[in-house]
Amino acid sequence: MAGTHTFTSIAHLLLLFSFCPLRPPYSQAAIEPASATDTQTFRCSEMERKALLSFKQSLLDPSGRLSSWVGEDCCKWIGVGCDSRTGHVVMLDLKNPLPMAKFDDEYEWREALNKSSLGGKISPSLLDLKNLSYLDLSLNDFTGNKIPEFLGSLESLRYLNLSFSFFGGVIPPHLGNLSRLQYLDLESFYYFGGLDVKNLKWLVGFRSLKHLNLGRANLTKVPDWLEAVNTLSSLLELHLSGVNSSENSTLVLDVKHDWVPPFKLDTLYLDKMPIGPSFPAWLQTQNGLLLSLEDVVIFEPIPENIEKLWPNLEYLNLASNSIIGEIPRSVGL
Repeated sequence: MAGTHTFTSIAHLLLLFSFCPLRPPYSQAAIEPASATDTQTFRCSEMERKALLSFKQSLLDPSGRLSSWVGEDCCKWIGVGCDSRTGHVVMLDLKNPLPMAKFDDEYEWREALNKSSLGGKISPSLLDLKNLSYLDLSLNDFTGNKIPEFLGSLESLRYLNLSFSFFGGVIPPHLGNLSRLQYLDLESFYYFGGLDVKNLKWLVGFRSLKHLNLGRANLTKVPDWLEAVNTLSSLLELHLSGVNSSENSTLVLDVKHDWVPPFKLDTLYLDKMPIGPSFPAWLQTQNGLLLSLEDVVIFEPIPENIEKLWPNLEYLNLASNSIIGEIPRSVGL
């Protein structure tokens, strides 16, 4: 029939459609300290300046990204943000600035990434930054290092991004002490493997957490992981793609039909997490602006009223499922 699309498999189909203008699938809205500014009234304290120099000394910096870290006023150093009223260091934004779009292939990008990455050790001198609320070390190369347990003692942190920085080992439960945290990103590259997780009980203390990304972390030994996630009532973004990494894993998202999460997500990534065979009813309770359900063992048809379930849907990924039936007209294909 004209205008009707019937198919038996969406093994390689990525459904991208706009009920609103499309935005990138990963929202990286930073929760930055409100008082961090380029124009400072006070210089940073001597103790904090020395703490930053000690931190720098423990790092490898082949491209000289921290070459501006000289002089008396650390508030003027690249990547450092200070409170304009007190001069205290409140932000360290040291993510690798290398743009992937600059390169023609992934190999070239990896080579350039290696040359521009910070590495080495993360010094506990960061503990002297008592007012640090924002720490971004993403896209660097800390191969051979575990996430330092002492990061859990940075009590003022609201934003912590260690994604794609080649940390290994077990995610330290000490991070659960960061009761003010609103943003936590620990995702790993697909070709590197993820962090190990022994339990997620440490998530219970995150009453203000809005963004959680544990992409490619190994949750296969944490059967009660959903109980911990179910305590995050403030959550807006949840990224759990690739957490089912073991070939023999039985990890599934198995909840009662009438389960209603305590959160209202506008971004959800559950790639490779079995949730099928049908579209879970609990998804209807979410805002669902960005939704990625690639390879989640869904076999049943796409809901006919999908535009009513998620009227603001901007991104939908259903690749590598075996969905049957017709693509609803509302999808607009």
